[in-house]
Amino acid sequence: MKPWHLIAVSLSVVIITLSLIGFLLPSSYRVERAISIDAATPDVYTTISDLNTWPDWSPWQKGEDPTLVYTFEGAIGAPGSKLSWHGDNVGSAEITITNTNPSDGLYYTITTAGEPVAEGKIRFLDKGDERTRVAFEYSAALGWNPVQRFAGLFAEGKVGPEFEASLLRLKDRLEN
Repeated sequence: MKPWHLIAVSLSVVIITLSLIGFLLPSSYRVERAISIDAATPDVYTTISDLNTWPDWSPWQKGEDPTLVYTFEGAIGAPGSKLSWHGDNVGSAEITITNTNPSDGLYYTITTAGEPVAEGKIRFLDKGDERTRVAFEYSAALGWNPVQRFAGLFAEGKVGPEFEASLLRLKDRLEN
């Protein structure tokens, strides 16, 4: 067998093997982080339901990309409200509020170019007049694409620390 035939056959075997392994990987992922904030639940809700505040505390903030431009659309805290952004380093994405409840939290979808639509939640786990435990959750279905399934293996390591930092910024904003 000629050397280039051997290389072509070997490369084909590797690609087929990786594709088959990809189909065996999980078809979705979920990342969640939580923090206790010394603030009343209504105060936390007021901040998270206003998408105008998200650039200050969420993972999608200007500090990561100085060219970031935000666009807000819709009524504050209402389903259908949107926060869109575009930047040279972070690309484009859009968050749409799908449901809100002052006693439970906020639900949204996030659409990013080249990635599956993800669902997010900011829920109140423990509610109180002076302290609220807040959970930030993100999940996505990856479908049958083996490349996206491999990428899903790294979601916890990438998104988890971003959510931890975001929750700390939210805590700082509400406590100071």
